[in-house]
Amino acid sequence: MKRFLVVGSNSFSGHAFCDYLRSKNENYLAISRSKQKPPAFRKYHADDEDFIQLDLNENLDEIFNIVKSRSIDVVVNFASQSMVGESWHNPSHWYKTNVLSTCAFYDALSTLDSVKLVHVSTPEVYGSCNGPVLEGTSFNPTTPYAVSRAASDYHLRNLGRFRGLNYVITRASNVYGECQDLYRLIPKSIHRFYSNKVFSLHGGGTSKRNFIHISDVCAATHLVSSQNTEKTEYHISGETLHSIHEVVSEVASMFPSETDKLIQVAGERLGKDNLYYLDSGALQDEFSWKDTIPLADGLVKVKNWYVENADQLKFATDHYIHRE
Repeated sequence: MKRFLVVGSNSFSGHAFCDYLRSKNENYLAISRSKQKPPAFRKYHADDEDFIQLDLNENLDEIFNIVKSRSIDVVVNFASQSMVGESWHNPSHWYKTNVLSTCAFYDALSTLDSVKLVHVSTPEVYGSCNGPVLEGTSFNPTTPYAVSRAASDYHLRNLGRFRGLNYVITRASNVYGECQDLYRLIPKSIHRFYSNKVFSLHGGGTSKRNFIHISDVCAATHLVSSQNTEKTEYHISGETLHSIHEVVSEVASMFPSETDKLIQVAGERLGKDNLYYLDSGALQDEFSWKDTIPLADGLVKVKNWYVENADQLKFATDHYIHRE
């Protein structure tokens, strides 16, 4: 049995992946700089022996020593400064985590022959797309966040090329699901409409995305992390595109009539890309993977989660609070 190390385990995607590993009876250890989340934001609580609170920026040596001392076979790294628009305010914080600390960690991993690295990246590295993009498409990042992720992707490619590091890069479409932070699009819109508050729709919500449920992303991530792969980069995406306006309107339709009047158009965010459209043919062909949860069904899942936990969530903040 492989032993996984999940770095950034208290992020939304990292936490969901740990839950997925647990459902598959996989052997894993979780690391995050933050404490485990409140009950409403988690599907499970890691046992003390399965979780260690460490920060990639501050505790790199300890994390690397865990990889060696615990005989880790697969490192799956979700750790990053991840907010796009906010990266303009303190870009050096994004470069510190996503470039300097991440690349230093990967340099250390490249000295180990037995470790496989799964680096969770983003379609933001491509900038706005004119059509479905394949892995290997040239990067065109338009925000400090995207630049920082592109830099670590480039560095990782070179570590594989010149140092023989066994790695896989994944890039998933817009991921959503139960237990996601309330400052993200879908849970934020649900939170706002449930509380009868105005929802600000930046730029009118004209930009288009594929929205993919976290369970489908976890299944794909598990495939490329636990099995030998033919490629080093994989897109995780469905084929259906929706504008952000369409998604928010669909959420509004799940609430009492005239909820859509709470939607107010606001100015567009700096460097916002108009279209992300990933071709996931490589993943589909090699592993017969396909997304299984239509957006309409996924939105119901998220709304039900919110309503079930409304006593805890209705007074929670839906604004991003930055940590360096």
